[in-house]
Amino acid sequence: MGDEEKKKDEAQELKDAISELTNAVKDQSSQIAKLTKPEEKKEEKKEESKEEKKNDPPVRKVELSDNFSRTSDVKNIKDIIERPSCELNEVERKIQEKADDAYIIATLLRTDVRKLKTWQDFRGSNTALRRAMDTATATEGSEWVPTVLSTNLIEKYRLQARVAALFNEIAMPRRVFPLPTNLGDMTFYLIPESLSDEPSKTPTTQLTTGAKTLTAVKLRGRSIWSEELDEESIVAVLPAVKSNIAISASLAVEDVIINGDTTAPHQDSDVTDTKDHRKSWKGLRKHALANAWSADLSTFDKDTTRGLLTKMAKYGITPSEVAWITGVVCYNKMRGLAELLTVDKYGPAATILTGEVGKLYGSPVIISEKTRQDLDATGVYSGTYTELTTVNRRAFTLGNWGNWRLTVDFDNNVDQYVLNVRFWKTFDWLYDPSTDTIVAFGYKIS
Repeated sequence: MGDEEKKKDEAQELKDAISELTNAVKDQSSQIAKLTKPEEKKEEKKEESKEEKKNDPPVRKVELSDNFSRTSDVKNIKDIIERPSCELNEVERKIQEKADDAYIIATLLRTDVRKLKTWQDFRGSNTALRRAMDTATATEGSEWVPTVLSTNLIEKYRLQARVAALFNEIAMPRRVFPLPTNLGDMTFYLIPESLSDEPSKTPTTQLTTGAKTLTAVKLRGRSIWSEELDEESIVAVLPAVKSNIAISASLAVEDVIINGDTTAPHQDSDVTDTKDHRKSWKGLRKHALANAWSADLSTFDKDTTRGLLTKMAKYGITPSEVAWITGVVCYNKMRGLAELLTVDKYGPAATILTGEVGKLYGSPVIISEKTRQDLDATGVYSGTYTELTTVNRRAFTLGNWGNWRLTVDFDNNVDQYVLNVRFWKTFDWLYDPSTDTIVAFGYKIS
């Protein structure tokens, strides 16, 4: 074999070796690829999933109002209707709202609640809220329907209250309710260590107790509705109807707290109608004037305003127990007093009462539109003067009896419905204003 042929053979052997090595490398690469591709795919899927989530619309958090799943703790329907809404969970508050809506619509249309499409749709649905309603009415029978307004509307009334919110309110079990009162203080003694078998007894204090009888009176409001009312039109205005009832009732109670008088004739000569709500009970102005707890504030400064607190003696000492009630005219005069601290200066942590516009000598100042601007120089109608009242909040109480009710009359003469809303309320003293200066009144303010 010549040199040339030998070189060719060696070249072929080298070529074959390179080919085998190349194939071996490919085989190894293929094996590696089989092992790594699933992980790569997983990573790719993860990346794709992340991208999809980025592009997806934000997921709305489901609130309880959309998904009433917890019905095991739902109370009896009577408890739900009568309890303050602040003591109920969201499911039960929704039941209150549904029951109130159905009751108002049925009353306005003078029809059975069960005939309403609103009620049928609600009771016939398969929502968790309806199932909660079934749980609540289980002991009342399947045909339970609302016949009174729930406390939900009463809570709306309280949210609107300004002057009424200053005083504690008692839920009266009866329309005439004797309220036990303690009119004396317990006496404490210094007692030495007992060293004998028969130590001296601590002297006892005979507490002076009394009973204040609260008597709730019925207040009723009326509004006119067209004969052409139908269920759909009422549903559209229901929020406005409930708001109007709450605001109107709140203002009526506020008016009597300030200007009420049960004597005949009324202290204000323009209150002549026997059904005028201002004849429901004696208000703050009446108590102050009748017992001479009043002062001429024609000179309006820090000394004369503080003089009202001086008149109240021990009942005017604690700022947190005292409140000032006035109107816009007098408040503008109060703004000239350096002692008035306005709300914007309290700081974010301050507790502010409904209607509070400032503090005078540390006590809240409440503006009421029911404060009269037409009093004479003695503090009664008529004239051009306004007023300023300061009161000990613990010395008076409100009483509430029963549920709020609705009725409807039809006036054939004008083809209109008349909606009647009625409730029972009272306001009275716990400390006798004839002997205790629990309220003071400033008059002749211009």
